[in-house]
Amino acid sequence: MKRGFLSIVTVLVCAGISAQTSYDAANAIEQDLIGTARYVGMGGAMSAFGNDISTISTNPAGIGTYTTNEVNFTGSLNSNKTLMGETSMNANSISAYDWYSKNLSSGINASADVLSFVLFNRLPDGRALKSVNLGFSYRKTSNTNRNMTYYDQFSDADGYTVYRDLESYQVNRNRSYDLNVALNFNNKLYLGYTLGMLSTSYSATGYFYDYYPEQPGYSVATDYHSADMMTTQYGTGYNMSFGMIYRPLNAVRFGLAVKTPTWYGLNLDYADYLYAFEGELKDGAKFTQYTSYRFTSPWSVNASAGFTLGKTAVGLEYEHNFENTIMWMDKSGIYLSDQGSYDFNNYGTLRAGIEQNIGKWSLRAGYTRTTAMFANDSFKFVDDTDFNMNRMDFQSERHDGKRDITFGLGYCSAPVEGGQQFYIDAAFVNTLRNSIFTLNEYDDDPVLGYEDRTNRLLISVGCTF
Repeated sequence: MKRGFLSIVTVLVCAGISAQTSYDAANAIEQDLIGTARYVGMGGAMSAFGNDISTISTNPAGIGTYTTNEVNFTGSLNSNKTLMGETSMNANSISAYDWYSKNLSSGINASADVLSFVLFNRLPDGRALKSVNLGFSYRKTSNTNRNMTYYDQFSDADGYTVYRDLESYQVNRNRSYDLNVALNFNNKLYLGYTLGMLSTSYSATGYFYDYYPEQPGYSVATDYHSADMMTTQYGTGYNMSFGMIYRPLNAVRFGLAVKTPTWYGLNLDYADYLYAFEGELKDGAKFTQYTSYRFTSPWSVNASAGFTLGKTAVGLEYEHNFENTIMWMDKSGIYLSDQGSYDFNNYGTLRAGIEQNIGKWSLRAGYTRTTAMFANDSFKFVDDTDFNMNRMDFQSERHDGKRDITFGLGYCSAPVEGGQQFYIDAAFVNTLRNSIFTLNEYDDDPVLGYEDRTNRLLISVGCTF
């Protein structure tokens, strides 16, 4: 019986030795549009304006624009739905192909997203250095719950019907703890530095089932593949950001920031229950394995501009990530391979936002777009170590860009610079995240597009004093 099978252990030219894949590492560096409700309401385009704790990482100089102390808390409600998008295939050995996917929702989840404070320290008059500010922020950079399904049936090269069933549930949590110091020179030039300490956790559970309902010589269905799979990745990292804001006119600001790679130390746990593989029945006993590795995310540069006309503020910015700065290392810090540089693109994020003040109220809207971090010809390389070869990686899925549309509303008890005030902000963000999915079973399996649609409602409360 001709399966037209592409082995789970894909035969490819080895680019180096590593104990993980680019797809594992991408879960640690993926970011959502999460921050204060004001920041999100403007699409994150606040790196030139500052005066919002969420700029502590995108442009650390933004903390230098504060003229008061501030405390802020932001929480959110979010829900996610995964559905199938566009599909393409080059079928050779399979025919009469039929596939479908359930549109699954994660339900509504509550989250504490941001807890932060800024300490303003005014210096004596007569100096060019007007203030030295300190900031701290805890924030979630990624907060994803995702259910994905895929089912198909088709005829193999010998005309026998094959059924396949895959389901996966994924949770991705990335967090950053940021410490900042920022300087204000003559209310014209602001400089800032942020040390970021990060934690990451990712888990995926699911199963894959491939079987024949009938075949010659057998009167019952025959399992070809059958496995339950569990993957967990967790670890910590740190990075640094340097930024400046120049204010040539009161209504015009320009920002520039550089962020170092995040140096991660990551642990990867894998387990499965294997019941059948390539038509051979297995014992279903639990198999486990563990590895650790080091990984650096790309260098990034952020350029921004902010313009104020009367009660209207408009922000624009672009952040670029350089894939050729990615490195892979073993747990001892020895450089391993350039597989990451082969798989990843240079990728960037464009942000635009507007805020209209009406007395004590503010209306906001924003838009962001992030290009694909993976190259079109990237692949999930698993033929390099015993760890990877022992994983039942039946599927490959790579991030393929995202966009956000945001709206916001704010109230401030005393909308003037300086002094004591209480504020409450709300924001709504609709996120569309694209991914490219395929099974690693046949050399002519279809390439599928999946869409994750996330709706998030954020509420921020804070005060200045």
